Amino acid sequence: MSKSKAPSKVVNGTTAAVEKAPQGSKTQSVPLKVDATQLNAAFQKVAAARAAGPQFKNVTPADPIKEISDAIARLYARFDALKKLAAELTGMNQNDKIPEHIKIKSVHIEFSLTKDGKTEEAEATLYNPTIVGDLSSMLTTEYGFIISSLKEYSKQLEDLSSKTHESCSAALSRWEETSNRRIVQADGATVGVETEESKPVDTSKPVTLQGK
Repeated sequence: MSKSKAPSKVVNGTTAAVEKAPQGSKTQSVPLKVDATQLNAAFQKVAAARAAGPQFKNVTPADPIKEISDAIARLYARFDALKKLAAELTGMNQNDKIPEHIKIKSVHIEFSLTKDGKTEEAEATLYNPTIVGDLSSMLTTEYGFIISSLKEYSKQLEDLSSKTHESCSAALSRWEETSNRRIVQADGATVGVETEESKPVDTSKPVTLQGK
């Protein structure tokens, strides 16, 4: 008598055996795997858009710093909102029904279709996700994208802050030379201005935030 074969499933075009849950097991953690293909494609689009756009060349860094800070705040808000939902699904099977205390009202999708050189913008709304697997894959992928975006924005903010610090340090040194004054600081905070002994003031080079 032939032995029955283990059930199988298709994953990324490859048939793989499905492991049976051990007897008596009630829950199984939802796997936290990121769809690398989807993420890489999204990152490439973001990188291409930024490479084609204008670079920060402002003398005053306040505007780009504010834009980056606002973007970081929006990403953290998205992350916190998704975390509330993910916390309620942790430890559940992909095929488990969404718990009764969670009401998924809708999942809104905005997308575009390009065929024969023509692009059509469209929207769709899903009203009836019913199992944990309907949501867990999307949540995991979104987590990866948000974390990567936060990392990139923080690097941009670090670069801007560093350049601002260098420019302001050079400008402050020039100001001290031309004004015969010195900023007095304590614990990183400015506490006053100290006047140095009188000496000729060099006004041939104006104080700016550009030159170093």
